Amino acid sequence: MAIDKEVIAEQYAKSVGKQVVEFCVNSDKYSYYRIDYSVRPRYIGHPHVIKIDNKGGIVRVKDLEEMYWALGKRPTTLKL
Repeated sequence: MAIDKEVIAEQYAKSVGKQVVEFCVNSDKYSYYRIDYSVRPRYIGHPHVIKIDNKGGIVRVKDLEEMYWALGKRPTTLKL
């Protein structure tokens, strides 16, 4: 039975008081997600990025290079 990483990311977001879950990228071992507020409060800091392994384990990404690599790989949506 495969795990649903999107559901795990949504549950994590709720547990930390955030509402937005955005898929970034899959790597060999992890799936990366950006977690945020629906209305961004005024704060300065790095984005909240988590990675979920194939067993459902969650790790918050704190390495800046890894964080911005994942954010740079997000699929984009072009609305015309």
